[in-house]
Amino acid sequence: VVIPDKVLNISSSTFYGCSALVSVTIGNGVNMIYDEAFSKCSALTSIVIPDNVTGILDKAFYECSALISVTIGGGVTGIGASAFGKCLALNKFYCYATTPPGFSKDSYGFTLSPFSSSLKSYATLYVPARSETAYINSKWADYFKNIEVMD
Repeated sequence: VVIPDKVLNISSSTFYGCSALVSVTIGNGVNMIYDEAFSKCSALTSIVIPDNVTGILDKAFYECSALISVTIGGGVTGIGASAFGKCLALNKFYCYATTPPGFSKDSYGFTLSPFSSSLKSYATLYVPARSETAYINSKWADYFKNIEVMD
């Protein structure tokens, strides 16, 4: 599936449960990926989110069981609760944002996890060299034990 540049947002549940969706190219016009937009797309193996996207909302890629690799462009500033929850095959997460994107919080101010808790034991987060310390000292380190600089 190719989402054209003229599309501004990927609405809630747009591709929810599309078990035949293997790959998607997101156009450079997209600036927001809404709740459950790609949830339960069980054949999706990788996703590249372009620089124009600023937000990935709750459960956007929830339970994408074949998702191995995620690349997030430099424009993302926020990631919602369980955005990548139950993506148990996920082992490579590339984040080009120089400032670590923030995570959703509940009404008491507690961070709502965008990832499955088991991710920390096996996945690697790749970040820009100049931002490594910022990621290590942020909430991202709660979810990724392995944080490495991109080549």
